[in-house]
Amino acid sequence: MGKKVKYGEFDPTESDGCTVVNKIYKFLTKEEETPFKDCCVIHDRAYWYGGHVSLRKEADIELRRCVSEMGFVLTAWVMYFAVRIFSGPSILFVFSNPLPWSWERKVTILPK
Repeated sequence: MGKKVKYGEFDPTESDGCTVVNKIYKFLTKEEETPFKDCCVIHDRAYWYGGHVSLRKEADIELRRCVSEMGFVLTAWVMYFAVRIFSGPSILFVFSNPLPWSWERKVTILPK
């Protein structure tokens, strides 16, 4: 499953880089990583730390902005709507490893 990290620490090597989008991109382009993987890792980090629902929305908006700035505007909007619909407490599917916290977790101050 990967190396263990202490509770409260995010390990970027555990991120799969935008689960479904990454798999589709690899299939279509035969490239190993999406050019916007760093955007996805930042988004995964925000989700990993959790917090109030408003922080989730901020993370989703930041993902859209980051991917758009790399020149993938349509992809960014598709990703934004996908994470808004298919992630969170009402999730219908689980595409990757579960997050290590419950949705009721209190706001955590992110380390620099």
